[in-house]
Amino acid sequence: MNSLSPKTLRSIGFLCLVFVLSYFFSKGIVENNIRIIFVIGLLLVLGTLCLNITTGVISLLVFLPFMAFLRRCVYASNPYVKLDPILIVADALTIFMFSYIFLFEGKQLRKWFKENRVVRYITFLLLICVLQIFNPLQGGILVGLAGAKFWIVPMLWFYLGLYITERKMEFIFYLIIAIGVITAIYGLYQVFYGFTDFEKYWVNYGGYTALKVGKYIRPFSTFASAQEYTTFLMISGIITVAYIVRRQRNLYLLLALGIIFYGLIMASARGAILGFLIGSGLFLILGLRNFKKIVLASIAIIFISSILISQVSLPESPIETEHSIKRTLIEHTASGITDPFAKSSTLWYRFQGASSAFFRVIRNPLGLGLGVGNLAAFKFGSSGDATVPETFFLIGSMMKIGILGGILLILIFYHFIKWNFVSYVEKNDFFCRLEVVIFFVILICGGLALYSTGPISWLLLGWGTKRLTDEQKD
Repeated sequence: MNSLSPKTLRSIGFLCLVFVLSYFFSKGIVENNIRIIFVIGLLLVLGTLCLNITTGVISLLVFLPFMAFLRRCVYASNPYVKLDPILIVADALTIFMFSYIFLFEGKQLRKWFKENRVVRYITFLLLICVLQIFNPLQGGILVGLAGAKFWIVPMLWFYLGLYITERKMEFIFYLIIAIGVITAIYGLYQVFYGFTDFEKYWVNYGGYTALKVGKYIRPFSTFASAQEYTTFLMISGIITVAYIVRRQRNLYLLLALGIIFYGLIMASARGAILGFLIGSGLFLILGLRNFKKIVLASIAIIFISSILISQVSLPESPIETEHSIKRTLIEHTASGITDPFAKSSTLWYRFQGASSAFFRVIRNPLGLGLGVGNLAAFKFGSSGDATVPETFFLIGSMMKIGILGGILLILIFYHFIKWNFVSYVEKNDFFCRLEVVIFFVILICGGLALYSTGPISWLLLGWGTKRLTDEQKD
């Protein structure tokens, strides 16, 4: 008897899932449970799209930036819950697509594993992260499982990236720009017109201290946090700059760039603004393709920027007698950029957090577990573990996954950036140049463990690795 094909098995499994979900969907309607209706509806629609890897990747990339907004919309009729199932819809579908690849494309995965060291490093890192779920130092297995959401699930996007074509990846880049514009506009709406009732409700029940700048709430747009919002704008802004430079007919993107950058300024995101400026400057500098010119241009840009920044000041307004939210956010941004070493600067808090994380790494070289230092510890562990700041990405990562995991992460970044840089110098490849810039900025600013930007980073890493492997064969 012939065995069923992978496509047939996938279809049968999905039909069984549809029957189960239909039951819960009907139950949600009867009980007027909007949250369940949302979850089942999302699983049915996105699950159908995820039957194909490419359409699944694109649909989830669209969904993730708006996931938290949909969650907050539910609060218009349903109360806040600490563990919201809406937040695991994308995780379940990511695991579904990875499982399909693992079960039915194992031969191809093993081939890539043998041919490319980055694939090997990431696979070993994934195994280390799986083991870290059970690390007792983080406070329990629930903390580890919750931490897997921020580490293991985004890493699975690396393997999805191996199946994305160059044409589809270019579409994804434009999609990221479009989402950046839409979310920046909504973030600006929050600044100028305020928050909706369900957003205020979320701030009261699910918000966090860092949302506030003075007495005002900073914009978070459609994202789960202000950090996620600004990190996404940073990445989409860098991509926008790259496409403007790439072709003259892309000058219309200057409007998109203006909206994204203004959104960054009004979000009072000093780190993301610097990340955007560093990334954009690096992309322009690499365009010189001559080491001496690159060095001279870098020195000139640093010198001119230092002079301009030193002259920046926020004029007093004769109209406003009190600080408005707009003025407060701009002052917060300007003060951080013009005087980053002030006593009140969060830079010192970040150094303190990095110092604390460094000594934790020395005392626990095998790592403390995936849940330490993020929402996993806050929801399932101790408050002390939750408040460890996620600063200086590599040190914070080593605190979770241990020194060996940190070394693998460094090797992954080193080889990927080096290979892309060499390929760019030899072939003047636009995508290699863009990948060097994006991953250099991620190395400085982080973003691998966030809902919406983590998958983008790992997807780009997988796609770039496949491209470089194919180029080496040629």
